[in-house]
Amino acid sequence: MKVLLAVFGVQIKFNGAHLTLNNYVDNRDYLDTFHDFTNDVLKNVVQWEREKHPTLSLTCADGVLPSKKDRVVYGFFDAGRNGDRFKIKDYTDEKSDTTIIDPRHSSIREAFYFLSVPKGRTRGYLVLQVPEGQGIKHLVNHSIDIYMHKIGLHRYRVEISNLINDKVFHRMMDKGNFKEMVFTKYGIPSKMEDLKNNDTKVPLSIGTIKTVFQSPDLGKQFKLFARNIYVEKSKKKAEEGKSKIFVELMEDNYDEISMKIDLNGKQKTFHISQTGRTLPDLDVTEHIKRDSNGRLDIKDLIIQAKDLIADVSDHVSAADLK
Repeated sequence: MKVLLAVFGVQIKFNGAHLTLNNYVDNRDYLDTFHDFTNDVLKNVVQWEREKHPTLSLTCADGVLPSKKDRVVYGFFDAGRNGDRFKIKDYTDEKSDTTIIDPRHSSIREAFYFLSVPKGRTRGYLVLQVPEGQGIKHLVNHSIDIYMHKIGLHRYRVEISNLINDKVFHRMMDKGNFKEMVFTKYGIPSKMEDLKNNDTKVPLSIGTIKTVFQSPDLGKQFKLFARNIYVEKSKKKAEEGKSKIFVELMEDNYDEISMKIDLNGKQKTFHISQTGRTLPDLDVTEHIKRDSNGRLDIKDLIIQAKDLIADVSDHVSAADLK
């Protein structure tokens, strides 16, 4: 199973302003508040019932004390989800019975968390392990909202936001292997002779046309080509009527262009047009060892979390988080 980590920005807003995290109200330090929150959900499981969707739950697998010196706190959440009926069987034991999991019961997965709260800053950094199907970011944010109400600080809004910036793209493109570039058009011409017609007024039927370039590493020329497209599109984000991407070299318009890059075993796909599809998670499976029980090595997770924060921060390096 893949190990996916995502880094998010953490800010506290009050009366339209973002507050300094280590003193956001009455000398309160958000590092302490978050640690108190994890202790609270350790004792009081959060149940998030959603109409027409599975109920999600959050508690803590362990209680880990924060490091005041390093300004971090970390540990494991238990993220649960019910509403699914499935079977469990141990095929290594011929005598074992098949267990039926009732939809009312929760399937639970551990999710590593790592929070960094730099002093004197309005933004902290939260790294979360992303278990499939749990929607961990929204679950944690929802649970924190409940806790802030519980302690009477509901007017202080905790915001957890995706952190994907241009620095991450350029760093990965500079030092990584460019694995794949996909040019996508939405719609298929009704007539075969119109397949090479670049006229945007050609009648289209439902479908997708993709041009895909794949290689262990597409090389310097493709990197330069891709970077130019990325930079040019970034300049035009504010312009209206620029939903199509014109690629001069290919003499064609595209609805979407995606680029998959691998850096030291971590892969990320960047979307040029629909930037919201560029997920904040990175696959770090190759860098995480497991013990004999299959549990992830927390030391390896911490190293990867520090690296992710350093990638998106202008003022924090991995060395700062030692």
